[in-house]
Parts: sequence; structure tokens; C-alpha cells
Amino acid sequence: MTQQEIERVSQADAQAFIFANENIDVGKFLLAQKDLFGVQPACIADQLRGRQKALSKIPLYRNTSGIVYPPSLNLEQSSSETTALFKCDWLKKDLPITQNFADLTGGWGVDSFFFSQITDRLVYVEPDENLFDIARHNHRVLKAENIAHRHQSAEQFLSDNKESFDLMYVDPGRRTHQNKKVFLLKDCQPDVVGLLPQLLQQTSHVLIKAAPLLDIQSALRELVHVKKIAVVSVENECRELLFLLEKDFDGEVFIETYNLTKKERQQFSFTLKEEYHASSLFGELKEFIYEPNASILKSGAFKLVGEKFGLHKLHVHTHLYTGSTKIENFPGRVFKIEKLKFDADELPEQRANVMTRNYPLSAMQLKQKLKLKDGGEKIVIGFTGLHKKYVVVAAKVSSDQNRNVQ
Repeated sequence: MTQQEIERVSQADAQAFIFANENIDVGKFLLAQKDLFGVQPACIADQLRGRQKALSKIPLYRNTSGIVYPPSLNLEQSSSETTALFKCDWLKKDLPITQNFADLTGGWGVDSFFFSQITDRLVYVEPDENLFDIARHNHRVLKAENIAHRHQSAEQFLSDNKESFDLMYVDPGRRTHQNKKVFLLKDCQPDVVGLLPQLLQQTSHVLIKAAPLLDIQSALRELVHVKKIAVVSVENECRELLFLLEKDFDGEVFIETYNLTKKERQQFSFTLKEEYHASSLFGELKEFIYEPNASILKSGAFKLVGEKFGLHKLHVHTHLYTGSTKIENFPGRVFKIEKLKFDADELPEQRANVMTRNYPLSAMQLKQKLKLKDGGEKIVIGFTGLHKKYVVVAAKVSSDQNRNVQ
């Protein structure tokens, strides 16, 4: 996308068309259209797709006229508004007063914009000319006047930089130049592990965002001076791993898990030493089943979560827990067992949501075996217990209480 195209699609007539047609079938639009507003149809198509995606992902951008969207892949890879705002809140605990941030992997500029709201000055760094131009345009539309833009790589910026920063943020790409996925931080682009000596000479804090697939223990072996880790889920889907490094920090790493939902923020915090010294109690199935949220499961706090809530684990490899009473502030899902033995005909319209945990069949295979349709209010759970395998009917127990467990 050229500068001329960015300026053209952000003008009032093009924006009016994009807003009015945001719900159309983009594929059909591409087949039917030739040049529109003096730009290629693919350029308008990116704007229409962007509007559709931003509805849930970045409402502020969607509600702002003049915002320009990048190609779909770049939009998919960017932070959501929810996770960007979370990072700002999380950082303010350790950096309550900040004057100088640098986002070394600026991309489409979403994180950069939200970071600019909590610091006096932010430097946005991005080597891709297309993304750089779009991000700079959007920051101007959003009146983020405290952002300075640098069209260069993270490596070049660090080599040229003479300033001191309160925080440098790195969200390295998880693909090689040959488009192969990588999983170790040192294999990402840029190589944040190799850059750490330079980073810690130029800033007091480094924030690294990693993909949920990254193994936490592996990352800790690659990094130094890690003070805190946040495992962040949105609506029980793990989205981000955040590693906060503090210059010269040599204490124990504190792990915080979060599940951000529309109603609440579930939190569970611990140290690796606490998890190491915790013990799992195993027991037979009782009235309630407890499943920790995705962030807790990703963090590996399998023993501590059961110990803190006085629950019995159903099997060493089944990350489900059981108890006789309802726990209001449990950070995860709670199910009340209704039937241990049942016939599929007993379920209304033979419908149920099916899940399996450490069970020989997948959820889809179990659903087919039981001849169930998706939907309904009941949940069928297949899992392995201490001495046998279970298939039970349960009801989800909901709670509107905020959950904040330390």
C-alpha cells in the first residue's frame, strides 16, 4: 500500500463507502469491482476485511473514521485492544511513572498506540515500509502526538540509539524468512536472546511478548533477569505469554495467570518454588468437577491449584479436580454432575456439549459414538479417573463474582 493509497482510502468518500459496505462478501466484491476511488480493489478489500475483524478485536480503531487497515495476516498477528490494555495495566504495577518507551517491533502499531497512553514518549520502530506508513498514519488519526516513528530494524535502532529508556518492548516474529514456524525465542525475528545484552544496556526493563505455544521453562533457560511472567487468556483461550525483565534482577520469578472475560478477570499467582513444593491429593469423583482456566493449565500450576482450593485431582494426567462443595471464586469452569450413567435419549433432543480430558476418544468421536448433536444446556464429559474411565452428564455452574486469587 503506497502513501498515496493510504491517503486516498482515508478520505471521507472512501471511508463512507467502507463504513456502509463493511458487512458485504469481500470475495464477491473483488470479483465485481474494478478500480474504486483511484485504488486497486484489493486495497479496498483489505479495508472491508479490517472493519469486519476490528469489530471484536480493536473497537477503538473500528469506531474511528480514517483508520487504515493492513493486509489480513498483519491484522491477525496484532494484539487485540483487550490484550493491549491489559499490558498497560500490568506494566503500571512495576513502572508507575514512565517517561520513555520503545516498541522495537511496532508492526501495525496497536500496542504502540496503547503504550503511548501511559508514557510521556514512545518510539515506534518498524522495518517494513508498508506497515510503518500505515501505523504512522493511524497514530496521527488517533492524535497520538507523543509517538516518534523510526523506519528501521530493531537491531539497527539499538546500534544507533544513544538514549536511555524505562522500557523496551519486543514482540518477535515466530516465522523464519522461509515462512517456517519457530518455537524458541532465539530463533525468532529479531533474536531477542541475542539482543539482550544491548537491550539491558539501554533500558531498565524489557517486556517480551511470546506466543502461547512457547514452553515457559524453555524460555526461562534462554532469558536472564526475568522478574514476572503473565499468562494471558481471553475468554479462556490462551493468547499471550509476557516476560518482564528488570535490569540486575536476581530474585524468584513470579508467575501471574489471567483469564479476561466480559464479566470478570480471573487471576491466580504463584512462584515456581510454591508449585514445586505443593502436593496433589488424588481422590474419587465427587459432586463437582473443577477445570482450571487455560492460563493456569499453561502455567503448569497443576499441584498448587488443587492444594489452594482443597480439591482432589482425578488422575495424574487428567487436569480435572473434584470436590463435594461449590467454590465460588475458583478461577476456571465448575461443573455439577447430574448423571454418572445415562442414555443419550435422556438428553433433550439428544443435544449436549461434549468435552474429553485424558480420554481414549476425542470430543468429536465421543459425540459420534453417543449419537449426540451439538448444543443444549448439558455437558457430557469423558475423562480418566484413578481407577476407571468416566462419561458423565453435568451442568455448568456459573458465578458472576470477580475472581482474584493470590
